[in-house]
Amino acid sequence: MNYNTIIIITGIIVIIVALCILLRQKNNTYSKEVLPSLSLSERDLKKLKVLLEEGQGKLREEIHVLTNEVSTLKKYIASMSECREKSEKSHSEPFQEDPQQEGFNHSLNYNKFVEKNKDIIDVYKENNNLEETAKILNKSIREVEMVIKLVK
Repeated sequence: MNYNTIIIITGIIVIIVALCILLRQKNNTYSKEVLPSLSLSERDLKKLKVLLEEGQGKLREEIHVLTNEVSTLKKYIASMSECREKSEKSHSEPFQEDPQQEGFNHSLNYNKFVEKNKDIIDVYKENNNLEETAKILNKSIREVEMVIKLVK
């Protein structure tokens, strides 16, 4: 799992837990201690209460959105781990070639070999002598001998 994803999920969970703790506290010590010392009118207190309730409503909505995002991330992580397991499983199984495909690859490699060593083969066909072919092409006798034996 990606470390960045883990850090993001941990951060979201910490924020959600902190917001839940704040919202579940029934006794607002701040409002009980500070509001009476401000000497506000009834009307001002009602406005503050309405603002606090609106703020709490917005926080609840944001918590709900964050909770949905966390569940989406969990599903995404689960699907990514499944994909990774499938990928590892497919890479661990040995690849088995089709026998017909293997024959084709063999003939393809042979054709490449013949094409690469065409000069040696042509000169040998003219001379039928390993030493002369090696001397003409400035190659070792063993190299010419190996190519001729592999072509036959």
